[in-house]
Amino acid sequence: MSSEQEAKAVAAFENSDRIREISLPVTMVYLFWGHLRNKKSFQELEHLVLSESRRFFSPTALPYEFLGGPSPRRLRNILLNGVHLPTLPQLLLSSRDLVSLHLGYYTLTCNGFISPEVLSTSLSATTRLEYLYIDCHPPTPGSYPPNPSPSAPHATPPCTSTSLLPRKSQLTSGNSSPLVVLSALTYFHFGFFIEYMENFVSRIHAPHLQNLDLSCKFSDQGVLNFPQLSQFISRTERLSSLPFRTSISLDSAHSGTKGFFSIDHHFKFLPSPQEVSHMRFRCVDMADWQASKVDHICAQLSPLASSVKQLKISAFYLPPNLKRKTDPAPWLQLLTPYNSVEEVEFCGKDAACTGIASALEQSTWEMAQELLPALRVLRIRGFHTWSISNGLITSFVAARQLAGRPIIIHRLTQKNQDAAWETFENDTHQD
Repeated sequence: MSSEQEAKAVAAFENSDRIREISLPVTMVYLFWGHLRNKKSFQELEHLVLSESRRFFSPTALPYEFLGGPSPRRLRNILLNGVHLPTLPQLLLSSRDLVSLHLGYYTLTCNGFISPEVLSTSLSATTRLEYLYIDCHPPTPGSYPPNPSPSAPHATPPCTSTSLLPRKSQLTSGNSSPLVVLSALTYFHFGFFIEYMENFVSRIHAPHLQNLDLSCKFSDQGVLNFPQLSQFISRTERLSSLPFRTSISLDSAHSGTKGFFSIDHHFKFLPSPQEVSHMRFRCVDMADWQASKVDHICAQLSPLASSVKQLKISAFYLPPNLKRKTDPAPWLQLLTPYNSVEEVEFCGKDAACTGIASALEQSTWEMAQELLPALRVLRIRGFHTWSISNGLITSFVAARQLAGRPIIIHRLTQKNQDAAWETFENDTHQD
């Protein structure tokens, strides 16, 4: 900033009781530190954005006195990225009009720690919160405290009225404490630190959640379990219903990752079938993953598979340590839960296509009655002609024909990309 710009900004902070929005890169917070201490009042503040804009940066911990005066009570939007704000719990408890909360990668667990228990309790007053975005960086090994010390100045927010909390006769978390009800929440994103997420969702209830977006990594032990997430989903009205469409993707490195896996469930609701909700579960940096890990994740979400009518599997990447890339067993296990699916689309290349085709071929005769029993339409993209003509897929089709459940096969080309694949265009090439 030029000296003239800095002087104007300083002059603006002198009128802190009139400021409605603060949007600063973290490096500039200290420039105005004398005007952001507790001697100032920001009672009209509605939007607070503190973000580290550099591509490579070290997380910053703000002093405890930041905005430490009378807490702003009109806040509607908070965005923190690359910065730890120790007074965040107190700020949230006073922000009853908060609509959007975005907590970036280092906000909760780096250069300071705000526990899932403290965060959930702090949100008890935000009855208007619609959007919640959390990217949570795992702390150093062994530093994750399940029960933070109450003596820490930022560990426990000050006591407030519990009138907004559900009664114990209503909903309780796994430790028998009342769940914090976020009745207006419709969108929730959580990224990476799965242990924090499991603890957090065990303490909240979002009955009207419409969209859930999760991104995580496998733990060092290679096991990814999320029983509390399953319970959290079951407590929602929309996501606890059964999805009509599911997409599963296995893809190669993007943006520095080492391959990723994702599964998306889509939901429609009457009387507005155009209104679609979704749940997405994504795992990144899966350099050493095995197909069994994918099956393990899908098995935990298997209750959602029973009603799926449309299934799409995209497989453009297989791990180099998969011993038999054409082994049909993992694909058979992946497909088995989808007993109600009527339309399937496979997109892939090379070994992935061969593995899927081999799975279909192996399921003929003895297993034709069990694998995808409701299937009517099969769409394939990226398959070599020999994988079809040599009997890998035609055997499956012939067995279904003899069983009295014929299947229509469409071969899709790159020109047949579907904008909304659940509608499936009618101009595909039929074999």
